[in-house]
Amino acid sequence: MRLFVATILLVAGLFNSLSLAAGYKVTKVIEVGPAAWVPFTGPLKWSPDGTKLAYFANNFLMISDTLGNSRETWKIDIGITPRRFEWASNDKVAINLPRRRASDSALYKTITVVDINTGQETIVAEWQTVSNAAGNTYFEGPFLTLEGNAYYVFKTMTGRSRMLPRATVGETIDEPRWFFPDKAPAMQDNHFICWGTGGLDLITLDQSDSIWLAEDPYRQAFEAVISPDRSYFFTHAILTRLSDSVQITLQDYAGDRPAGTFGCGFLFVSFNPRATEMLFNQTCDGDYPSGGEFVVDRIGTFDYTTNEFTILDTLIGIESCSAPVYAPDGRKIAFLDNDDYKAYIIYRKEK
Repeated sequence: MRLFVATILLVAGLFNSLSLAAGYKVTKVIEVGPAAWVPFTGPLKWSPDGTKLAYFANNFLMISDTLGNSRETWKIDIGITPRRFEWASNDKVAINLPRRRASDSALYKTITVVDINTGQETIVAEWQTVSNAAGNTYFEGPFLTLEGNAYYVFKTMTGRSRMLPRATVGETIDEPRWFFPDKAPAMQDNHFICWGTGGLDLITLDQSDSIWLAEDPYRQAFEAVISPDRSYFFTHAILTRLSDSVQITLQDYAGDRPAGTFGCGFLFVSFNPRATEMLFNQTCDGDYPSGGEFVVDRIGTFDYTTNEFTILDTLIGIESCSAPVYAPDGRKIAFLDNDDYKAYIIYRKEK
C-alpha cells in the first residue's frame, strides 16, 4: 500500500485580505493529489462522519484524511471505469462498476462494497445486460436518501413503456435495498425526490407515501436537489422557495459572463448541510462558431438569504475548478482542478 502526503498550498495568513462578504473566509487550501475525473456522477465523496474523502486515481480507490494524506485502498482492473459510488458506512464504499470474469475475461456489471481498512470486497449485486423484455432484472445505484443512507435498487422490467417529461422508458418494478439490512433504518423514514407527472414529489423509500412539492419551472424535469430543511429546491438555474414558490434565477447574481463565453450553466449543485448556502460548478461555453472551443469551469457559493454570489477560484488562486462537494460540517469543500487533475480541500471559517 502506498501513502501520499499532502501539501498545504495556502495558509491562513495569505487569506487575511480575502474575506468573503458571504460571512466566511478561506483559511487554507490543501493539495490531496492526483485524481481521476470519474465517475461523471461525482468523482469526490466525503464519508458520513466527514473524516475521509474517497476518489479514484491510477486505477485505485483512494482514501484521504482531511489533511490530504491519502492511500491506495483497492485496485481496479485497467480499462474499467466506475459508474457511481457512495459511502455505505464510515469504513465501506459501494461502487457500481463492471468486472472481468476470471474464466473468460468477459465483462459483467456489479455493485461491489469495499472495506477501506482491509481492501476486502463483496459483490452485492451483479447482472449481464438490460433489455425491455418482461422479467429482465438489473440494479441501479448506489444512491443516498435525503437522510444520507446508502441503498441500491433492484429493478424488474414489466415489458411495458411509460412516458416521462422528456423520454419514453421501459417500465420497471423497483425494489430499494439497504447494503446492511441488519443495521438498516426504516424505509418509511427515508426519502428521495423525483419528477412525477404533476411536478416534484417527495417519496418515502418504500414508496408507501409521497408529497407533492412543486411544479417544474421548465416543464422538462431537469435534475433537482433539495435543501436539508426541505424549504428550497434547485433545478437547472432556478432556486425555488417551497413555502410560496418565490424563485431566484442564479445567473442574475453571477455578474458578467467570463470573457469569450456566450452562456453559462450550473452543475454539481448542493446545499450546505449547516447554512443557507449553495455550492456549485459554473460551466460556460465558448463564444466561437463551434460553441465548444473555449470552456470555463469554476466553483462558487451562493448565500440565498443575503444573495451573496462568490467565485472561489479567484480567492484560492487555482483556475478551472470543478466537481465541488461539501464536507458534512459544511465548512470544508473538496474539488478537482481540471488543469492538473488533482483533488484539493478548502478550509473555511466564519468571520
